[in-house]
Amino acid sequence: MSAANAAQRTVYLVDPDLHGTLGHYLDYALAVYHEARARGDSFLALVPTCASEAVRAALPTRPAFRRRHGGAEPAGRLPHSLRMLGKLGAESMAAFADLRRAARSLPAGPSVFFFPNPSTMDLLGFVAWILSRPADDEASYVILLRWDHHVRGRRAVHRALLKAAFGLLRGRRGVRIVSDSAPLARSYAELAGMPVEVLPIPHAEPGAGGAAAPARGGAGRPCHLVYVGGWRTEQGVGDLADALIAMRGDFAEGRFTATIQARASSVDPQAAAVQRRLKAAAIPGVEIVEEVLSRERFLGCLAAADFVVVPYQVEAYRYRTSGIFAEAVALGKPVITTRESWMAGELGGDEALLYTSGSPDDLVRTLRGAAGLLPELGARAARRRSAWNAFHNPATFYGLLVGDTRQGAATARATQVPHEVRRAG
Repeated sequence: MSAANAAQRTVYLVDPDLHGTLGHYLDYALAVYHEARARGDSFLALVPTCASEAVRAALPTRPAFRRRHGGAEPAGRLPHSLRMLGKLGAESMAAFADLRRAARSLPAGPSVFFFPNPSTMDLLGFVAWILSRPADDEASYVILLRWDHHVRGRRAVHRALLKAAFGLLRGRRGVRIVSDSAPLARSYAELAGMPVEVLPIPHAEPGAGGAAAPARGGAGRPCHLVYVGGWRTEQGVGDLADALIAMRGDFAEGRFTATIQARASSVDPQAAAVQRRLKAAAIPGVEIVEEVLSRERFLGCLAAADFVVVPYQVEAYRYRTSGIFAEAVALGKPVITTRESWMAGELGGDEALLYTSGSPDDLVRTLRGAAGLLPELGARAARRRSAWNAFHNPATFYGLLVGDTRQGAATARATQVPHEVRRAG
């Protein structure tokens, strides 16, 4: 695409899950929007009709999707697999119909349709819509996959439908499948039988390339631990709570302090029970935050950390990425996480920061050992930060998203994972 044509390009972000400010849905949208504006491209987000005022005020939107994603599985006496197929079919048809209706009023011209991490149901509908478009249109279609298809639902029907959908897309001009994880890209490339590129994670804050954020800890001061983000079983909250309770003496003696965001949900009763147990323990020096954090307070918590704890279960995060991990690394923070997870791979297998998922005793050992190595681990995190932010930033993400030749085509080639499957560098 020439520079003249690129200036006339429109980027459409298509996200039925962009309801509010929780999670990183809005972060992806804002990264694309701000970079589009900086480069003179037009931008429009196609969002659910129930999108919050905060979303609608943050970026140009058009209500397109009339139902929330998810919900209970259909009841009845039919076999479970047939009930799920019925749900998948209904959700997929709704996604197709809503997008087709919204697209009718979109102007012609060079465009990029970006689908950030659609559900299986939505993806099937979007694939049907892409295939209904003229083969010679001026659009490109970029589908970002961040969920691990091995874990999500753990149902063979999902994998079979995904494989069929990718088969229909093979050979369709302008379609690209991308991920933000090299292991996940390899996995999807094998399933899809087509190349899958690895794009950056665009969560870096403006000015993230400057000095690392200061922490609380130091000589004679407690080591400060921070856990922020969701409070779900798959995020290892059981390990975290058990480790903190076991370290009660360490906290009472002033060796550690902690800020723990523990916002329980009725959707995950096991995690809610863990939260109640942690609160009842009343550990001195442990602040439990139950409310939603503003962006400013969220970043303030990360900035104050000596260590950010990301104890996510390896079964759920062997391939999947973590936005919390990405933001902590971008700020130059040492991150304590689980062995054999995607996060561990990004840390280069730094054993001083790793513990075995499902073993609170091992997490205790790692926390105590890391506290004794804080200066050394902080220096490693600062060095890791520079390399991380050179690739994981909104400008690089956007350039690779839209195929802008002004944004390092060599980087795009280096991060492509072919469907033959190769080892990531």
